[in-house]
Amino acid sequence: MKKPRRILLCGGGSGGHIFPLVAKVEAMDGQAEFYYAGPDDRYRNYLEQIGVICFTVYGAKLRRYFSLKNILDFFLFFFSFLQAIYVIFRVWPDEIYSKGGPGALPVVVIGWLFQVPVTIHESDTIPGLTNRISARFATRIEVSFSYAKKYFSNPKKVVVVEHPIRQQALSGLSLSQKEAKERLGFDPKKKLLVVVGGSMASTRINKVVFQALMTLGEKGWQILHQVGETDWLEAKRMKADFYKPMKFIEEMGVAYQAADVVLSRAGSSLFEIAAYKKPMILVPLPEAANDHQSRNAAEAKKMFPGVTVFTEEEYIVDKLLAVLL
Repeated sequence: MKKPRRILLCGGGSGGHIFPLVAKVEAMDGQAEFYYAGPDDRYRNYLEQIGVICFTVYGAKLRRYFSLKNILDFFLFFFSFLQAIYVIFRVWPDEIYSKGGPGALPVVVIGWLFQVPVTIHESDTIPGLTNRISARFATRIEVSFSYAKKYFSNPKKVVVVEHPIRQQALSGLSLSQKEAKERLGFDPKKKLLVVVGGSMASTRINKVVFQALMTLGEKGWQILHQVGETDWLEAKRMKADFYKPMKFIEEMGVAYQAADVVLSRAGSSLFEIAAYKKPMILVPLPEAANDHQSRNAAEAKKMFPGVTVFTEEEYIVDKLLAVLL
């Protein structure tokens, strides 16, 4: 009996890195054995839940500003290569599939040294540092935005692919919008604004939503708000029957289907929103590496209908209300 292929996944540090890895596993539908090497953070739980065997490789991070943490991470970076060697020998994969981000580069480099084929995937228009370096060791480079192709020196390696979307984020497609609203406890006859702000939520996005809340409610809007940990207590103080805050929206696919408009950052989640053909208000994170979210938003505006983009300076209560009302 032929042994199933062994695929070693790497990358991590955010939902934008992990969720496409989840989608990769789901798409193979049991046709391969999957392993993961990356930071031991809350995001890798999503992989463990679907049966992926996980190993820890420290996610050393290069900060583009002065920080004492850079000194510690300098030593962790080299230790992570030892961890990667251990993982490669334990798994001995047929392929490495990397999403970039903290912890991925050591796995890619060590895999390449042992002649393991490497595929990297880039979700953003402007590749991150890890993927730019990893491209030198990759046999295949997958990109979600065609705009990203120009950042890789060997065009023969690069292929534009559909962005991998996990099944949980597509689960709402089997429901009508009415059914989705009812499932989440909202009035199906009223409009619903879904606020996500990235996998960790956004204090800046939250602040403007809090300020606009009562006006939106008076105008017939309902709000489902992924508020995160930082602003959770403030959100709970907003007593309104049309407002439902959550630290994290687990049924994200249902939320997308229920939405009349989605307010979000401009990370890879915009592909999930686009799958539901919902109008988006995108507020790119200005601190994102190389300001890639601004370019993501600009490209999304060309690719998908109903996209409104605000810079952080433009994202104020009056302008948000002007779009929604």
